[in-house]
Amino acid sequence: MQSNMPFGKKNYMLMLIGVGIIALGFIIMGMDGEKHGFGFLGLTLGPLVLLAGFAFQFYAIFAQSEAVFLSPEKSQIASVTKPMVNSAKPVASPKKGQTSTKNKKRK
Repeated sequence: MQSNMPFGKKNYMLMLIGVGIIALGFIIMGMDGEKHGFGFLGLTLGPLVLLAGFAFQFYAIFAQSEAVFLSPEKSQIASVTKPMVNSAKPVASPKKGQTSTKNKKRK
């Protein structure tokens, strides 16, 4: 049975871990004992942990889950991606001495 969820269980678990890492970064920045957070925790370690959390979220979103690996027969995308035939007729260039309608000035 195919799920209507956009991500698999693995992706949601990884996203939850990423949210935890981001929250940990904010907590680390808040634990800084210096005035206005100008210490090592507030200026260096906290932002690095936040950056790592957002990078982990990026990975969690793009990680392949088991639900993505469907056979071409079961996939709906396979029927949509058939090559399209270009049925447009080529436009003839204007004859010598004629101007195209694009170049005519409107009065």
